[in-house]
Amino acid sequence: MTMVQVEPAFDAGTFRRALGHVPTSVCVVTAVDDDGPFGMTVGSFSSISLDPPLVGFFADSGSATLARMRGTARLCINVLGDRQGDVCGAFASRRPDRFAGVAHHRSTSGAVRIDGALAWIECGIDRVIAVGDHDLVVDRVIDLLGAGAARWAVDLGHRMATEIIEEIPAFGGSDEAFETLRMGTESSCQHALITLATGDPGAALSTEESLEGDRDFVRRGIRLDLVLRGIRIGHARMATELLGAAATLVPAGERTAEMERTSTLLFAYIDLFSSSMAEEYLAEHDRWVTSAAAERAELVRDLLDGRPVATADVSQRLGYQLERHHVAMVLWQPGTEHSPTDLQRAAARLVEAHGCGASLEIPHGTSSLWL
Repeated sequence: MTMVQVEPAFDAGTFRRALGHVPTSVCVVTAVDDDGPFGMTVGSFSSISLDPPLVGFFADSGSATLARMRGTARLCINVLGDRQGDVCGAFASRRPDRFAGVAHHRSTSGAVRIDGALAWIECGIDRVIAVGDHDLVVDRVIDLLGAGAARWAVDLGHRMATEIIEEIPAFGGSDEAFETLRMGTESSCQHALITLATGDPGAALSTEESLEGDRDFVRRGIRLDLVLRGIRIGHARMATELLGAAATLVPAGERTAEMERTSTLLFAYIDLFSSSMAEEYLAEHDRWVTSAAAERAELVRDLLDGRPVATADVSQRLGYQLERHHVAMVLWQPGTEHSPTDLQRAAARLVEAHGCGASLEIPHGTSSLWL
């Protein structure tokens, strides 16, 4: 009797599911041509060689995006962080404009870099090797900004947040408050590096982390002048660190020019950043006052009428700590020639004149304000 060994039929779905358990390095590869920036998510990025420096990734051999990339001079490998799942999904989709809603900027070479990536590796295609139904794209590394810069931004952001709270205690008070501030200062450091890398201060303005901090400051009653002072304190520390690094690391013959360039770009970046933060603060202040005015007015009436309240709960809902000494004022303006903003400005001047670290404003129509 003849024995025949029958091999089980190969099942592509099972194969795909099995390999889905293997951890891979997920990146977004970006490029730009005459039609604008484009890119795709790859799940197989790997280093290939140190000398010469080569990296590579696999892409479907029928990929129209890969075909487009082969006609460009430079690619950028964007190594994503653990909070960029939405970016990964966007570039893995079939939607025509994958950059919609994705913050990005151009490097000095023109490469497209996704904001917030852990590292950017700029490269040119060295060769493409067909392997089954995929192509191995081998790339020669041209330039990179990697984990060292990211670690610097994290460390300096932590020191900036600590220094700001030491100078202005109103920003602190809890671990959560510190983390909110730290995330903003850290992202500001990262975007200062983007400014220096691109030479364009407008390439990296206020980040979502910074803007969320702005909103938190409004809800906690921290005045705008304190927010702007905190920005000045933080960026003074950042400028000192960057100029110190330039003085140490840049060759002597290039040092003066590089320090002048760094100083000019940082000044322009800080100016734009401060303006952006002030605009968001005022917009959030208006939203906050409008949306919460009725509830806050009712809570304040309860307090003034002597009704029993849960102090901690009411403090949280008002965004204002009740267990302090307080100064109370009523501001009003006759006629209609003034706007509610005039009352807010007058209130801010009074708060500053009395040395108050936080304030609670309850508007009544457009002509009066409880402070």
